[in-house]
Amino acid sequence: MIHFVYPYLFWILVVPFIVFAILVSTNKDKIERLFSGEILKRLEVNGDYLPLKIRNIIFFFAILLMMVALARPVMNDKEHMKSSSGIHAIMAIDISGSMRSSDNYPNRLEFAKQKAKKLLEQMSSDEVFLIAFASNAFVVSPYTNDIFALSDMIDGLSDKSISNSATNYDSLAELIVDISTKERQKIAIIISDGGDEKELATFREKMKSNNIQLFVILVGTSQGSLVLDKNNQPIMLQDGTMAITKQNDTIGKIAIDTHGAYIKATYNNSDIVNLAKKIHSSTSSTFETSRKIVEYTELFYIPLAFSIFLLLLSFISLPNLDFKKKIKK
Repeated sequence: MIHFVYPYLFWILVVPFIVFAILVSTNKDKIERLFSGEILKRLEVNGDYLPLKIRNIIFFFAILLMMVALARPVMNDKEHMKSSSGIHAIMAIDISGSMRSSDNYPNRLEFAKQKAKKLLEQMSSDEVFLIAFASNAFVVSPYTNDIFALSDMIDGLSDKSISNSATNYDSLAELIVDISTKERQKIAIIISDGGDEKELATFREKMKSNNIQLFVILVGTSQGSLVLDKNNQPIMLQDGTMAITKQNDTIGKIAIDTHGAYIKATYNNSDIVNLAKKIHSSTSSTFETSRKIVEYTELFYIPLAFSIFLLLLSFISLPNLDFKKKIKK
């Protein structure tokens, strides 16, 4: 049985279509405004064409068929269940003051956000718990496999959220441990430029004691860059020198200690693809879901093909009036 997937599109367009048809039908062209109907008949040299009313009817019918095609007619619905499995993973993005540094284009934070979204594309069957951290860690989104919603939330992490304080890995560790308490397999992905050595030592102990497998995407460079404030001005230290922040590999070594992995982010997305493969190969599925998939036999191309043919017919069959040449003579 034939039915429409988007019938509302047809009904939404009905009123504009009727208004358009009335305006076109009642509107006279420039020639009709200058000459009466009787004079026009005398001026016509060749009458071998479709009358204007017939052409309008063909044109309107073509538009109507396009509206039908837009409503997407289908038939032969087939439903089946599709099963999928995935992992639960926590993704934490560093939004501290050092992430304003511009040694990654345009700055570390924007670069980290792009890397996070690329990783989400590689984890479309997984459920991700998104958090952000600076002086404190906070929840951005609970577990979800909606990568589009997660990407929008990542885009929403802006410079306005960044404090000038150092990264608080103690707060991050507490939140990760709390979220993953009930998980059979505990997985955390951190996107950061590093942190304080003392805090990272405590962070290592909390990750290992709670059996959390850590994966890290390191941003920034070993050469470092100036730390900028909210006005993109260099931050001065008490001794009068400008603050510089460098990429700290220590957090990457923590990932190795927890049987995870880390990468130094590059502008090539192959690093993210390889990390995603590493995550999935070193972890096992923690959940299974099934969803109903509906398959159709598409029919939209039939009214669309007819509408194109009718449009060509209505435009090709234009009046062939030579009265201008006659008047000039």
